Amino acid sequence: AFTFSYSVEDDYGVTSANAKIALPGTERQTNSLYEAPEIGLPLPRRNARSGASKTSENLTEHPWAGADITLTLEARDAAENLGQSEPYKYTLPARRFSDEMARAIVSERRKLALDRRQAGRVADMMDAITTRPELFFEDRFGVYLSIGVANRRLRDAQNDDDLRTVVDMLWDIALGIEDGNVSLAAERLRQAREALSEAIENGASDEEIERLMAELREAMNEQIGRASC
Repeated sequence: AFTFSYSVEDDYGVTSANAKIALPGTERQTNSLYEAPEIGLPLPRRNARSGASKTSENLTEHPWAGADITLTLEARDAAENLGQSEPYKYTLPARRFSDEMARAIVSERRKLALDRRQAGRVADMMDAITTRPELFFEDRFGVYLSIGVANRRLRDAQNDDDLRTVVDMLWDIALGIEDGNVSLAAERLRQAREALSEAIENGASDEEIERLMAELREAMNEQIGRASC
């Protein structure tokens, strides 16, 4: 978790406070696929003229986790004056992955999330690790297929929403590698739901919808089975 302490002091009394997180450099901020995480700062008491407090936020799943950021504390008083701290350079905490492949996937996820222009490089990286499945995916064929699906969606992406879908997929894949079959079953269930939703929206045939519904039922049963193990 991201935990820090802070103090406030103002003649009129502080009415609200928050922590502003930003990527260093305007260009990086502009090309990020995601807005900065928002952190509200609890006050020691309402309209406090002085006091200290602390807060804790778990940002390890946020796409910016592990990125270098600047942190600025802001406070507003009863007279609507805004005060700011000096910017503080920090690296957002990130979940630690012990599996080398999971770490590589998360690294590519972060690159894509922080800069949409990296989409081509991330796709090339996924091509590289799926070229020789016998070397990297000897006993994890499901992971190999998942990365292939993510890669195709990345190369077919038409807008930022499509890219963010890939970012989500890469996170789920990394969790599946790190945590095992429970996370993989959850990823398969999510993909089955997406596929069925897209088919309905696109006016697919009854036969195609029935096939996708069968896959969804199978994925749901697998998820229930994994959860009860």
